[in-house]
Amino acid sequence: MQTNFISNTTINRLLILTLLLLPGMLFAQLNPGDIITADLTLTADLDASTYGGPALRVGANNITIDGAGFTITVNGNNAGIELNGRSGVTITNVTVVGATAGQGRGITLSNTSNSNINNNNLSGLLNAIYTSGTNSNNTLDNNNLSGSSHDGFSSHHYANNVDLVITNNNVTGTSNAAISYRGRIGTINGNDL
Repeated sequence: MQTNFISNTTINRLLILTLLLLPGMLFAQLNPGDIITADLTLTADLDASTYGGPALRVGANNITIDGAGFTITVNGNNAGIELNGRSGVTITNVTVVGATAGQGRGITLSNTSNSNINNNNLSGLLNAIYTSGTNSNNTLDNNNLSGSSHDGFSSHHYANNVDLVITNNNVTGTSNAAISYRGRIGTINGNDL
């Protein structure tokens, strides 16, 4: 009988220790350059203004990054979120700003398919959304792209965008084009340019 009591006490202590450590494991502090491989909801702003690369990189298919209204700050030509060679990714409720007006990119897509970029605020950047490589069947919906020093939505001159859906976006205050698109467009409508 005493053996069961000791075992139960040990199990209870392990359970308490696990519960104390678990929140720290689930909500670990993000650092600039982190590779995201599972669903993520931001719990604080992320300052990548002194980092020499993308603030966050998507490292898995079929995940969701929810900014929860928090802000990612970038510099130079670096992206807030880099989506490269992935499929089925959703990026939503993210705010990306440039540390210096006209620098940085909000979200970059390269060789990406079947992904959704929606409800994001991307402002004061070089480009709010930038594409390169071959991108197919992605949806850009209900984003605010403001104050870009180049194009709001921009495609690299070798980009091949296939059947992108661009709907209900608000693109304002760009120094160049609101949308500079290369490839075959799927749908473009309801945008406030």
